[in-house]
Amino acid sequence: MPPTLRELLADPVYKMYFTRRLTVPDSLAHGQPWQVWAVTYEGRWGSRLFEEYTDAWAKAVTLNKDSERFRDVAIVSRRVMFAPPPRLAWSGSKFAWCSRCRRPSEFRVRTPDHHALRSQPVLTDDAPRRCYYCGIRKAAMLAYTPTREGSWAIATHR
Repeated sequence: MPPTLRELLADPVYKMYFTRRLTVPDSLAHGQPWQVWAVTYEGRWGSRLFEEYTDAWAKAVTLNKDSERFRDVAIVSRRVMFAPPPRLAWSGSKFAWCSRCRRPSEFRVRTPDHHALRSQPVLTDDAPRRCYYCGIRKAAMLAYTPTREGSWAIATHR
């Protein structure tokens, strides 16, 4: 299982990265470009869409603080992909960066009853590895590898 948001926020590099306010280009800001996913300790998932990042952020903060009820929370960008922050270390051998969720995630084969895929048909079964949180295919992600300087570079191969 990927690290929880609470675990990630304990890392000062990730906390500085994650807590900055995000914007999307005006041409992509239509509708509800932000989504918050939360999972309980019983494994039940819930989601809500937001027009503004500040509203999604406020909801995620509230859910994340409710550690008795929610095991984990994710804010998903439905329009823009985000690279990992420089100097962030995570178990690259076990987890890959999800550019929609802005966090390390587990990409593996998911069934159509995956919480993020239930309301939409799975249109293809090639390269079926998908994000634990948002359900995006691994094939849609850029692959990042750590550099000696402590930042991340786009890998030339997967």
